[in-house]
Amino acid sequence: MNDPNNCQYTKELFRLIYPDLSAEKVYMVNVEQQEGSSDCGLFCIAYAQNLIHYQDPFKYKFNQQKMRITYNYFIRSGYLLDFECQEIKDKQKMYTCITIKL
Repeated sequence: MNDPNNCQYTKELFRLIYPDLSAEKVYMVNVEQQEGSSDCGLFCIAYAQNLIHYQDPFKYKFNQQKMRITYNYFIRSGYLLDFECQEIKDKQKMYTCITIKL
């Protein structure tokens, strides 16, 4: 998620929303990195949950083992609980500004 190249995939969306623009700036905030390569979907869900609750995903740390348990509960029950997370205070935000040419 912290890869600036991912912003290039939003070109078509920006073209639809802003047809008169030739470029759009996107500010990416670095978020927590997963350990391993199989939990990226869980982190996407967790960040979406943060945003739904008006929480900045940058300020939260997740326990991957507990995320898997929560997701397995969802698979069995059909009910997705919020992923347990810990708020991190006084963390310095790092932004990456990218200009997407439309």
